[in-house]
Amino acid sequence: MIEKEKIRILAQTAIDSILKEKAIEITAIEISRDNTVSLFIDNISGICIDDCTTISKAVEEGLDREIEDFELTVSSAGISSPFTVLLQYKKNIGKEIVVDTNLKKRIKGILKTVETECIELEIIEKLKIEGKKKKQEQIVTLKISFDEIKTAKLVF
Repeated sequence: MIEKEKIRILAQTAIDSILKEKAIEITAIEISRDNTVSLFIDNISGICIDDCTTISKAVEEGLDREIEDFELTVSSAGISSPFTVLLQYKKNIGKEIVVDTNLKKRIKGILKTVETECIELEIIEKLKIEGKKKKQEQIVTLKISFDEIKTAKLVF
């Protein structure tokens, strides 16, 4: 069976040597039992077909079909796929996302900032306001550590 680490090294070598100016990141690698390899990539401005083709060729050249047959697909991370790397969070600043936390809480809001250890979401909460009888909707900024995030993805 083909190993994920070998695919990662081959793809990263192509990214570093051929596509270095594009700042492409590998977001996921999936390998099925029948050696169907799916390699997902992304960058801040999106991925074009030529980037996928370049990486696909580089990975295929590093593998030997005589030793082990495989099927390879290189594509961008899908719009409905959960974020797996920091780049995907940064790419979606200003957009609405949904975060599922490790404490089984779902939080929906606008992604405002991304730091190395956390994100900030702008959410709407109903809060008691002094002098008012009913709770009122207020915009609140919520800081969520990456350690607390189970999954996060774009709302569309």
